[in-house]
Order: sequence, then structure tokens, then C-alpha cells
Amino acid sequence: MNPFAMNNAPRVVQSQKGFQTYTIRSYMTDSASRAILVAIAGPATGDTFRIDELRAVIGRDEGNSVALPDPSVSRRHCELRRTDCGWTVHDLGSFNGTFLNGESVREAELQDGDRIRAGETEFLFRCQTSRVHEGAAESLRATTRFELHASRYLQLPSLDQPDPRTQRDLQSLVRLGTVVNGLRDRDQVETELLRAAFDAVPATHVAILRATVDSKDFQCVGELVRDGHASSPRHQSATDLAIARKEGVLTKPASLQNNDPPASLDGPQDCVLAVPLCDTDDVIGLLYLAAGGSGVFDEQHLELVIAIAGVGSVALQNVRRFEALEAETEQLKRALRMPLNMTGDSPPMRQVYKTITKVAPTGATVLITGETGTGKELAARAIHASGPRHGRPFIAINCAALPETLLESELFGHERGAFTDANATKKGQFELADGGTLFLDEVGELTPVLQAKLLRVLQQREIQRVGGTRPIAVDIHLIAATNRRLPEEVRAGRFREDLLFRLNVIELEMPPLRKRRGDIPMLASYFLARAAERYGRRALVLSLAAQRCLVAYDWPGNVRELENAIDRAVIMGSSPEIGVDDLPETMVERVAADITTQPRSLHAAVLETKRRVVRAALIESRGRVTDAARQLDLHPNYLHRLLTVLGLRSEFESFINLDD
Repeated sequence: MNPFAMNNAPRVVQSQKGFQTYTIRSYMTDSASRAILVAIAGPATGDTFRIDELRAVIGRDEGNSVALPDPSVSRRHCELRRTDCGWTVHDLGSFNGTFLNGESVREAELQDGDRIRAGETEFLFRCQTSRVHEGAAESLRATTRFELHASRYLQLPSLDQPDPRTQRDLQSLVRLGTVVNGLRDRDQVETELLRAAFDAVPATHVAILRATVDSKDFQCVGELVRDGHASSPRHQSATDLAIARKEGVLTKPASLQNNDPPASLDGPQDCVLAVPLCDTDDVIGLLYLAAGGSGVFDEQHLELVIAIAGVGSVALQNVRRFEALEAETEQLKRALRMPLNMTGDSPPMRQVYKTITKVAPTGATVLITGETGTGKELAARAIHASGPRHGRPFIAINCAALPETLLESELFGHERGAFTDANATKKGQFELADGGTLFLDEVGELTPVLQAKLLRVLQQREIQRVGGTRPIAVDIHLIAATNRRLPEEVRAGRFREDLLFRLNVIELEMPPLRKRRGDIPMLASYFLARAAERYGRRALVLSLAAQRCLVAYDWPGNVRELENAIDRAVIMGSSPEIGVDDLPETMVERVAADITTQPRSLHAAVLETKRRVVRAALIESRGRVTDAARQLDLHPNYLHRLLTVLGLRSEFESFINLDD
């Protein structure tokens, strides 16, 4: 064994307190050293090595100056060499390389504060020259570490008759626990921890650090400094050690090991306490205390700060969970406010839901586009119900249902005597929707005059009644919908381009039913249950043949046409099972005609036949690919490939079980 390693071995002291045993490791250095390595990461974290020789080898071999129990370190990994100008590091052909401040090196000069990494072990390199007093180096310090559960204040059964100091500390902890117990804000909890540590421990500088989002750095979010003192530079090795080992750390100059007053030295002589704040296995913050001047910390101060951090860690965990629950609750509330008749789980509908979730809280103007019957008003109601105005009015008006004169009065209201039969003042829909949402369906049908008035409302957020002279401010969330292609209407001169820009802040396109066939069985079942309850019929189901017919149909009237078809089937059907005969004849004839129509080529005919057979098998097996493959006498993997080749995967994605 190297005699240097033996002299520098950590001194381990076992202490007994009540039923708990903890270990204090003290690392003593002596003022004659010229260079020091402090292990801040890896298996040797916390160990300090004094380099007295002119050449010191670091490696796994026990005969080295610095022997490391690290399998990622070579037997002779690297070497420190003393020169007339200072120190250098040399890689000795190691397997994993030697790194200086994060960069691989073969040979490099060392500066005080550099970081050397060999394998998984990282050292902080500290050195001093003979021109500086031997006791002045910051590195010549004694370090005490406590595991976070070892504080006497967390072992109450052992404190039957606490001394006055311990009793005072316990009272401080009780006060802290009472204060932070009801807090639900992280900043407030951190402020109380800062104050508690500042009041209970004779520190000249107290700071609280918070882990960044990626937990790669810690930022100071608050600090307190006693009068007559300045905030001291952070002792990086102490904070690094506390974070790496998740332990409380007390470090002080070697001359203060017995709590003697500090000698008059040139270097920094602060005592430092560093205790991590933990959430399960993650370090989320750090309490940092420094005692400058003649201040001295002892092990009981360390135990007290560990207890303060323990109370704070629990409070911060509760805050985090409370915030998570609040976010989840709000998300569930938005989901519950979503109208239940918005049904479907196909990719196009998932995109619709995603857009609604994003736009609803913002109040931005939305233009909903899509064919007739795709559910544009349902989407508008979902946006309103999921947003902050959900408790206020939702007013829908069809711009194509009224002539221009009546529509203007309906939208903007009128004053008494504005026109014949205007016997009283009437509020328009804009005023009635104040604070809520106004939905303008078929906005593409507005005349040029009303387009200009609507543009003014969007720009000025005020209206003027027909026959009125004063503007009236309105606060509304405007949602518009159209089945027209408004850019084409603009090019044709039938729609104002500036109004289109105002309306189309967010565009939400409702997909036609033929592009989400996988939703048809789900929609049909929903409409069937609703119609059965409305018309007093119970326990109705769709036959497989009826499902195949519904899925094969192109639905030019979209969801509205499907709902009407199901209503008819419930009324006309006489058995518990809805069959093909109960569906509208025109729809059944159209599907039959499409099936019997001969394609223009043999290849197209084969593909169409395959689609029809695979589609029928999937519906009959209720989306279970394995069962459908068995029915078709195919291997399931081949059927998976066939779904892609035939273009059926996206069509049936929400209906079939692709993972069975």
C-alpha cells in the first residue's frame, strides 16, 4: 500500500444517537501540500488526495499515488507532473482517455480550479505556490457529511430530554412546518425556507438554489445577507458534493476543525453548509449557508439545516403534486365540457380535438370549414364549452337563413322607429352574446354590406344598431363557419379579402365522413342508442351486414345524413337487430351499384374485390385482425401488409385493432 494513500485515508467516526447510527467522514489536509485533488464525482466522491511528489500517477492499481476503485479507469491512467511553472497532466495511454474541463487531452497544463476526469471519477484540481501563506488555500478544509435521514431532529424518539439549544431548534422546525403546510406556491415555500435557515443558524449569507428544467444546473432564486456582510462566492466543491451524494455537507478550513477562531490568513475562510432539497430521487434545490468573519458552524447546525431541508422537501413535493392535480383537473374539466356528440377517434378527428384544445383558452377568432353536415356547429360549441367563456351565452345564427335586411337587424339590433314595424328598441345577437360566443354559420353567404359591417366589428369591437347613432362596445368570441372555399370567393370578387384575413386567424377543417370511415361504426352505435331512447325502443344493435353497408357508402350528406339514416332505421325496423332492409333504399341501391360496377381494367377489378372482401372481414370480426386473417385464410402479418397496399389502414385505423 502506498504510504501517501495511507496518510491521506479518510478518518471514519461512528456515532450513536438513539436508535440511529450515522457516519461522519472527515478529510484532513495539511498546510504543507502543494496540490490537492478533490473527487467530486464517481466512486471516490468526497475523498481528498494531497500530491506531495513531483510525479503522481492516477489509476486503478493500488501502488499508484492516487488509487481509484473505478473499473472504468486504467491501471495506470494518467500522471500529474510538477514543473517550475506549475503542474501538468499527461495521459498514459488509458483505454477511456483523460479529460480536462470536459475535453480529451494527451498533455496539458493545469490551472487552479481545473476539472480532471479519469473514467467515471472527476477531480477538482487545487494548487498553491510558496508565495501564498500555507494555510490560506481554500482547499485546505475539513469536510463533514451527513445522510439526510441522520439528523437528530428527524429522530424524535431519541430526544427524551433535549438540551436548551435542541429545544429551541425544534421550536423553529415546528413554526416552519406550520407555515409551509398550507402553502401551494413554490416561491412562497422557498422564501419561508430561506427565512427559517437565516433565523435559526448563525450564517452571514443564506441562499436557496433551484434546479433548472434539465437538472443540469442550479440557479440562485433567493438570498439573505446579514448587516455588515457581503454575499460570499459559492463554494463549488461543497455544493457539487452535496448534490452528487444527496447528503448534507459541512466544510470549513482545517484551522477551524475544533471551532477555534480563524487565523489571520490571506485566503477565504468561510464555513459552508450545503444541504440538498430532494423530491424522491431527484435533487430539486439546495440550501447554501456561509459563515464569514469569525462565524463557525458545527455538526448540530448541519443537522438542523438537514431537518429544515427535510420539511421543505416535503412541502415542495406537495406543491408539485398540487400543481399537477390542478393541471389534470382543468384538463378533465375541459374534456367534460366537450359535447358528448362529438364522436370519433380517427386521425382526422384527433387532429380536430387537438386544435380545439389549443384554441379554446385563447379566444382567437376561428374559421371552421368543411362540407355540409360535418358538424361545424358542434365544433364551435366544443370550443365555447372548453374555453373561459363556457359559463356565458353561446348564440348561433345561420347567415343563409335570413334576407339581408332582417339579418342586419338580427345581428346588430335596431332602434325604435328605424324602419316600419320597428315599434321598440331591439338588441341584436352581438349584444346578446356579450361576454360569450357568437357563432356565424354560413358566413360566406353575407352580402357585401354586411361583410363591411362585420369587418368593423372585428376591428373596433363595437357595433351600431340599425337607425342608431352611438357605438356600443361588445366583448365576444367570434367563430365563423362556411362550406364555401372562401379564397376562391375572394378571387371571384364575392368575398372581402380583408374580412377573410380577420376571420381566418385559426382555421379548423372538419373532415368529411368518407375520409374517416373507421368512425362510422362508432357514430352509428351512438346515434342508434340515442334514437332508440327517443322513440322508446330498447336493446337495438346493428347487424354486420348493415355495418358493412354503412361503411361502404360515401355519405355525401356526412354525419347529418348518417344520423337521419339511423333514425329512419329505428322507426321502420321491427326487430331488435337493425338490418340492411331497415336502411334507406337509395343508400342500399347506391352501395350495390358501386359494388357491381365493373372497373375499367382487370387489375383495378382485382384490387376493388380485395378491398371489399377485406373490409367485410374486418367488420365481421369487429376489427380484430387475427380473426379476420383466419377468416380469409391468411397470415396476420400478410393481412397487415395488405391493409397498407389496399389503402385501408388509415380508413379503418380507429376501428380495427392493429396490435392484436
